[in-house]
Amino acid sequence: MATYKCPSCGKPYNGKKCRSCLYETFTEEITHGLHTHRGEPLVIDEPVRRPIRRKNPFVWDKRTRNSKNKFSWVGVALVLIIVLAGPVLAGLLEAAESIGSAVSVAAPEPEPLPDHLLEQMEVEMPVNATVLLDRDGIRVAADWQDGDEFDGQIRLVLENNTDRPLWLTTESIVVNGFVMQYGSLFALADPGQTEEGYFYLDEQEVMDAGITQFQEISFQMQVVDDETYDLLLTQPVTFRPQCEEGYVQETLQPGTVLLDQDGVLLSYQGYEPDYSLPEEPCYGSLKLYLENNTDYPLEIYSLESQVNGKDGEVYLWADLPAHTRSVVRLSLYDLENLKITSWDQLETVTLTLEIGDWDTEQLLLTPEPITIAVHGG
Repeated sequence: MATYKCPSCGKPYNGKKCRSCLYETFTEEITHGLHTHRGEPLVIDEPVRRPIRRKNPFVWDKRTRNSKNKFSWVGVALVLIIVLAGPVLAGLLEAAESIGSAVSVAAPEPEPLPDHLLEQMEVEMPVNATVLLDRDGIRVAADWQDGDEFDGQIRLVLENNTDRPLWLTTESIVVNGFVMQYGSLFALADPGQTEEGYFYLDEQEVMDAGITQFQEISFQMQVVDDETYDLLLTQPVTFRPQCEEGYVQETLQPGTVLLDQDGVLLSYQGYEPDYSLPEEPCYGSLKLYLENNTDYPLEIYSLESQVNGKDGEVYLWADLPAHTRSVVRLSLYDLENLKITSWDQLETVTLTLEIGDWDTEQLLLTPEPITIAVHGG
């Protein structure tokens, strides 16, 4: 299967981003997508790409080298001023220290929070909670009842009656039959504590899938030891939000078919420049449509990629449970080394893929490299 193992959770990953725990290596372009730490979204408004310092700070400037041995009366004068002013400065420092010590002695100690404020800060189980898990001293409930309106997130409460620090995470989020690669669940509680967290979906993924109403949201909830990262419990969860009777989820047009083999369909839907970064006209993403028509969960990832025939930094990584589909965006960035300075200079992207069974880690398919004509044709 995958070449690397995630340093956070130990599962196979592509060396860039783990689709299990969302661990990601830090890169210069970390602001150009949705990046997470322990499932918490890092939201950066209006990211600005700043130039990297490339000058060696240990190489002297020419002007410094040529003038370093010249005699300077200004330097002599500065030395004399510092020497003569030494006693005065020492007196000022001593006075400042005495004033500071007096202030520190007179400063009152911070008062503890009143009991009624501490009680307000305590997290309690929702009154009309839907219990998702109650086992081995671990209780998880959602502030939710089927038929409620889903507004992008659901509040959960984690009650930890164990001697381990726990956190909640999730994998295999499926909404109306579409896999959400970037949705997440996060809640953290120390032993004996009750804390809240949230399950959320990524708005862009929902829009890409053409979802206008939520019929069913399902995922595998996981309870993890926060110190050892051991998986302690897993529980399937399904939410059924308010939805118009008779609503039919839109079927996306598959686009240009790139692969249709052994129940796996991969097609290209188009390229979208990132107009939010006008100073970087070659930024954007390739939009791919995936279908898993098999009876087992699939892991699809790219081993190598080429842009306009040269090695590039484009990665495909997706997990699809059996009989699901997904819309995946492949980010394009940092193409200056390929002499690509505008999106219309992008011609082709070639991916070498491997497809395997996510549960058994058995390699199933190694199709021929696929080539995407970025602008069609």
